[in-house]
Amino acid sequence: MIQKKFKTRKILNTGKKESSQVTFIVEKDGSITGVEAFGSNEELNNEAVKSVLKIKGTWIPGEVNGMKVRGRMKFPNFY
Repeated sequence: MIQKKFKTRKILNTGKKESSQVTFIVEKDGSITGVEAFGSNEELNNEAVKSVLKIKGTWIPGEVNGMKVRGRMKFPNFY
C-alpha cells in the first residue's frame, strides 16, 4: 500500500540511487503515530512520510499474550 501511494516523479533525480527508511508506530487502536523518515535526500524522506499518511483506515495492532500492544513498523529502501 505504501508503494502505491509513493510518488517518485516528485523526487529530483540526482543520478544516484537514493534510499530512505520510514518508521512509525501502530497504536493499540490501529491508528498511526510518530511517522518519520531517514535518509540523505530530504525530498525522498518527505514523500515517504506523505505516502504512509495517505493510507486510509486503521492498521491491525500487534498482540502479545492476546492483548493489543503498540508496535513500531520500519520500511527500508524507498527509491
